[in-house]
Amino acid sequence: MTVRRGEERRVRQRRGQKLPPETKSVARPSRWGNPFKLGSTLDVRPIDRHPEGGLVYGAGALLIVDRPLAVALYRSWLLGTFSDQQIVDALGGYDLACYCEPLTACHAEVLLDVLHRTSKGRWRP
Repeated sequence: MTVRRGEERRVRQRRGQKLPPETKSVARPSRWGNPFKLGSTLDVRPIDRHPEGGLVYGAGALLIVDRPLAVALYRSWLLGTFSDQQIVDALGGYDLACYCEPLTACHAEVLLDVLHRTSKGRWRP
């Protein structure tokens, strides 16, 4: 594989078609798929007060009504679950394929942001 760190891009994945060379799928149910599906609900009701102020959240419901919200939730989940280094090690140098419509907000853009940011910084080979 030719490593092209910092040049990764988003590719449209189509069911039943083979991915192009040097491309990895980041669609569901892969490790990198967005768990926040449009039309689903997320538990977010405040359940307690934090000793230093603010609320601690637990059971409740937030309807994920649009793509930007799903992508924002994905960004928060991704960066709280994986380090930049783990993302770069797994996806660096590959184009990223998903089923999202072109020119729409997409979780793959979050992954590309991490890859492009880190290619200009600490982990460039």
